[in-house]
Amino acid sequence: MSIEQNIQRSFSTPEINEWLINTSRKTFDEAKEVLGDTYSKEGYGLDGVGRKVIENLQLPRVDENGNSTPPKDPVLYATKVRHYGLFDRNTSHLMTQGICIIPVTFTCTCDIYARLWIKNDLSGEEKTQISEQFYNFDLDSGIDPNDIGPSLGVPSSHYKVELYITLYRQQHINEHLIAWQSLEQAYLESDYKIISMRDEWQAGLPEVDDDSVVVSDPENPGDVLERELEDIARDNDCLLINKDQRKVADLFTYPEFKMVSKRERVRSGCFTITITVYQLCVRDCNRALWAFTGFNPINTTMEKVALSCFEDAVIKATFVGLATANFQAAVAAFQLLILDCIEGKISDTVPCMINSLKILKTASEWRTLG
Repeated sequence: MSIEQNIQRSFSTPEINEWLINTSRKTFDEAKEVLGDTYSKEGYGLDGVGRKVIENLQLPRVDENGNSTPPKDPVLYATKVRHYGLFDRNTSHLMTQGICIIPVTFTCTCDIYARLWIKNDLSGEEKTQISEQFYNFDLDSGIDPNDIGPSLGVPSSHYKVELYITLYRQQHINEHLIAWQSLEQAYLESDYKIISMRDEWQAGLPEVDDDSVVVSDPENPGDVLERELEDIARDNDCLLINKDQRKVADLFTYPEFKMVSKRERVRSGCFTITITVYQLCVRDCNRALWAFTGFNPINTTMEKVALSCFEDAVIKATFVGLATANFQAAVAAFQLLILDCIEGKISDTVPCMINSLKILKTASEWRTLG
């Protein structure tokens, strides 16, 4: 008969994350970190150090095609945050600073232990009986350790059997550097250079602010830019007669990460353990720079000049490299190119002319990353 023991805690608690990034500690004992306060407050006392019920817990796994493969040791994740600076290659001027997320994989050995809590107000004889039964019962007998009391005539409310995990960090640590390598590649032949400034650990995978908009077709953004243009026009009380949008350039390809939790059931002897584990997923994203314009021309000449200057600015694209370093500065440079062009061709301003840039993003399907 299988015993169902449900471990409510997961492999991604704050305490475990803190332990993962503490290189001076090889072992994590959950019982010493987070458990016991509730039982202590309810009048239970801890009896002994507990006993091991599952040694070297192995978790099921599947490949990318959904096929079962041999079970493996638990894989846990933490995050290294790399702070970098983006510098002008010619002047060494710092253009902007940013962060790059580097997930780090830790392979761990996991043992499951049980420990016993007994009501403090029981007699010494009762405590001894429960303790002896707990430490001597056969793990493969099919007897649930929570049922040892009634067989002795002791109500189950007089004691608690608690399962906890102990983790041992193995030597194998894998830094998933694909995001950092994508950044380095993106600026390799540009006017800017990226320099790592410092690394720091952070628990979990943080959300990174991203102003880019996800579209399904990299060559057809649909009405995304149309809505953006109308919003700006509405804020400026403008009626737009002419509109246009152009793809300026692909900026770079980079990965995005997320964590997916799942419940695993693992059978060992007479125990079936249910535990929450996490899987790191990645998808490939591409950022493209788009330009859009809208205006209300007074005459045909003004219309032709405005569209011509917009097209010239897109073709010159002298702001593309700047877009990845300082987006607001790139927008300002783009707008200035158009205004200078118009002033050079006609001695007039174009009513309600709106010129701006937008970074659009396409993304592949999520896939698991070992």
